[in-house]
Amino acid sequence: MPPDFQRAAQCAAGALMALKNDAFPITPGDIRRLCPQVYAFEEYGAITRLPVEKLTRGGKLPGATIRAQGGDIVILYDAAAEPPRLLYTLAHELGHVLLGHTRDEDRQEVEAHFFAAHFLMPDELILRLTDAGLPLSAHLLTGVFGVSAAAACKKIHTLQTYGYRRMPQAWAARFEAFIAAAVKKRMGAYALCDFCGKPFGGCGTNICGACFKERTGRERAT
Repeated sequence: MPPDFQRAAQCAAGALMALKNDAFPITPGDIRRLCPQVYAFEEYGAITRLPVEKLTRGGKLPGATIRAQGGDIVILYDAAAEPPRLLYTLAHELGHVLLGHTRDEDRQEVEAHFFAAHFLMPDELILRLTDAGLPLSAHLLTGVFGVSAAAACKKIHTLQTYGYRRMPQAWAARFEAFIAAAVKKRMGAYALCDFCGKPFGGCGTNICGACFKERTGRERAT
């Protein structure tokens, strides 16, 4: 059975609407609001007296979702992880919880990854940022959404491959001030091309790389 991307995206959208936030990045505290039982591996090991080596499968896992003896679902994470990696791990594990995953299989891993990317970097907000004139780039996504460069690059590839999944306009309206501030903060780092009118990153010139290549047949030196 192939991954159900539509269900994963809908689940992420539902989680975002439940949070009622009006800004990004998502925080670990937001994830705890959706799944209260969240612990570092060491913390949970101390509470349950379970060896950390066992919980992490010998240090191989950045995070895990388990069912405790009382039936509660628990998310575990590596407290030593860098903040962007920690955030993605928590979102990935939250995806397993909200999607009702019970098996350790490739299809469910792919769905959890898709959930995490949509939850941390909603397509709707990315579209609004680019519609306002900001070029889609890993730099933009890491700066606005607090994710790693690797996660940002994967998100861009997903958008280019599968397109954008829209969110309800009432939800998106909450973020109008956030989007306006993000655009204002970043637009100064770009210049407008004299030929196509689109923003591009600096270089001390008045023509973007695409227009330069179209007119000269050469790549512009950087």
